[in-house]
Amino acid sequence: MKKLTRKTFSRKFVAIGLSAFLGVGLVSTGFAAWVMSSNATNETNSNVTVATLSDVSMSFQGVSIQEDKSIVFGAEPGDFSGRLISDGNDDACLSIVINGKITSAMQLGKLSAKLELPSPVIQAIQAGYIVEPDCANPNGITLYTPAIENSNTAQYQHPDLTRFNFEGENRETVSFSFTLKFAWGEKFDGMNPSLYYDYNYNGKTLLLEGNEYVYDSAYVGKQMTGTSLIYPALGKDVSNENMAAQMRTFREMLSGSASSEQTTKLDYKLTLTATSNTSV
Repeated sequence: MKKLTRKTFSRKFVAIGLSAFLGVGLVSTGFAAWVMSSNATNETNSNVTVATLSDVSMSFQGVSIQEDKSIVFGAEPGDFSGRLISDGNDDACLSIVINGKITSAMQLGKLSAKLELPSPVIQAIQAGYIVEPDCANPNGITLYTPAIENSNTAQYQHPDLTRFNFEGENRETVSFSFTLKFAWGEKFDGMNPSLYYDYNYNGKTLLLEGNEYVYDSAYVGKQMTGTSLIYPALGKDVSNENMAAQMRTFREMLSGSASSEQTTKLDYKLTLTATSNTSV
């Protein structure tokens, strides 16, 4: 049998499965920013759909994705060593920033966000491969509410609303930045898979089914003394075969193909809602 060196293995894995993993992304063709009104009119600008109000003056302006980025579930940027490596294309980008302004912001009673994801991404979330943003909650999330005078209600600002500044002499405009961010799931211990499968857990204190233990690679797959637990293979101790199988499953779940090397694009829809204080 021909010896498979680390270098040739890396190349072979890229050919049969890695680039398939690296080419799964969420694109912003479904991005939408809305001001809700019974008589709203739609206006399209590039990949951002904005609804303006006809019954009140409050509206969004210049809502856009910073640097026109997309969410990409790919390898860690610059990771060219180890078992699972970047091919230099479609590296991971798990967060994007949405910038914009709200006019007549004196009337703002609430700013909220709701993210609608395609079913393949929902399946990957449920399987533990990735973690969704807070705004993927079916009811969305509140990003901002103002303090209410003569009450105990304080101003609220969600941590993902990283910028929220009133501008103008009468504070009539708000400029905002909202970060939409995913994370890697428990299948990869919260790490990018290209880092997880090279991570050395040996000597690390871990929890397994509520029991604390020190991970010892010499006992992987063996029964732990005094318990019925079995040492799991983690990180670099996961076999090449199991690593490849896991990545193929992840890829197939998102794209419907375990072997395709073409970049898969999945649409999402983000809805921003600004509600006037008269309707909150």
